[in-house]
Amino acid sequence: MIKKILIVLAVLVILFPFIQESFSSAVASAATTPVAPQPIAGAVVVEGPKIILDGTLLVLNNGSIMANNRTLTPMRQVMEAMGATVGWDESLRRITLYLGDKYAILHVDTPQLMCGTYSSDNLGNVNFLTRLTYTMDAPVTILNDVSYVPIRAVAESLGAAVSWDAQARTVYINSPFPPAEETPDPGTAPSEPLSYNTMHFQEISGAQAQEWHDKNASFILYYYSSLDPSSNAVLEWVLAAAKEQDLKVYGVDKDSTKFDNTAGQLTFVWNYLDRASANTIPSLMFVVSPKTVTPLIQPKSKQAVEFCMTAFYYNAIYSPKTSAPNIAPQPSPGVSVDVAGYWMPITLEEAISKYQKNDKFIYICYNSLDPASNALMPMLRLAIYRTKTVVYTTDFAGVTVDKGWFGYEALNGKQLYAYPTLFFCFNNFQVPYASVQPGDIQEIMDAFANFNR
Repeated sequence: MIKKILIVLAVLVILFPFIQESFSSAVASAATTPVAPQPIAGAVVVEGPKIILDGTLLVLNNGSIMANNRTLTPMRQVMEAMGATVGWDESLRRITLYLGDKYAILHVDTPQLMCGTYSSDNLGNVNFLTRLTYTMDAPVTILNDVSYVPIRAVAESLGAAVSWDAQARTVYINSPFPPAEETPDPGTAPSEPLSYNTMHFQEISGAQAQEWHDKNASFILYYYSSLDPSSNAVLEWVLAAAKEQDLKVYGVDKDSTKFDNTAGQLTFVWNYLDRASANTIPSLMFVVSPKTVTPLIQPKSKQAVEFCMTAFYYNAIYSPKTSAPNIAPQPSPGVSVDVAGYWMPITLEEAISKYQKNDKFIYICYNSLDPASNALMPMLRLAIYRTKTVVYTTDFAGVTVDKGWFGYEALNGKQLYAYPTLFFCFNNFQVPYASVQPGDIQEIMDAFANFNR
């Protein structure tokens, strides 16, 4: 027995170099042999169905794909054509869609879809009011940096009505906010219907406006007549002001050929207008809530329109609502009252140091826990954005303030905790000029301009 074991060991010792060489060659071959990239399982580019969005053929930049025996459609182009805002988080591989008061959230390679209604506060923080979860019949698939989805499920989650014509191989999508039909040149002939559709203006029905009003929405309504020449001129003011403020205005055409806009469809407007008088067209209605509607009847100047939109901008859009979502829109997609680079947060100690160094700067003290302070902050940000003025800011929420600093001296110890307060610090060691809880945006802008001279 021992003799047999010794013979086997001897054979292994003789063969070991050859076994080692063969093994090393196999490993090297495996390491150097390129591995062909694996395609997405079952994903094949196909000629997908036609898509008719709000009565118009939507020509897709990318074709559809077939994955797991399901036809998937390029998501972003369809959603943006519907008016939705599309967001992408690379780290989470998550897609977020917003349209009106509705949202939808999807993740790549999963069929789960979460959707519902939402609201947002004055800082842009989103609050999901309702949450529903559905399992789509196919997962979200990415091919060549394009996201493909079961389009019906996603469109319906945002409030669209979707139907399928199998014989014609056509998907019909009616979005919740369909675009108004455009005319070649609405300003050339008063007899032509006045109808613009941009990111700042959209024609809707009187019934839709009444529903928003009854649901405690905040929105601006332009009530006009497409047969009235003065409506053209006023609409130009409205469009210019809306673009400047980055707001969206909704229009109801009294003489619309698309909608039934009789008085019975829009009762809240008629409560503020003289039904028997023709001198109520055109009118702007600034709707903050059902009990707070400010009419501007037959605006006499562009400045009047701009002033009212400015007031609505920071009093309505940025006022938190807890009883109902903002159904009608907040500042339009691509909004941009962006004060990055002008709004410079510092500590109180750093502000005191700047003052002691004889720096020239504007210093704003506010309190994020004070409702009065929060109500005025959007107006301040708008003034900063418009004038491109650099300001230094400190949130005094929870800050213990010593009496021995330049702000206390400037106010003589009075109104020290009335936020926000602006201090204009000149580089001459003078006691800074202070403005406590400013309420006029033009006054603030003028003060910024004077300081910067």
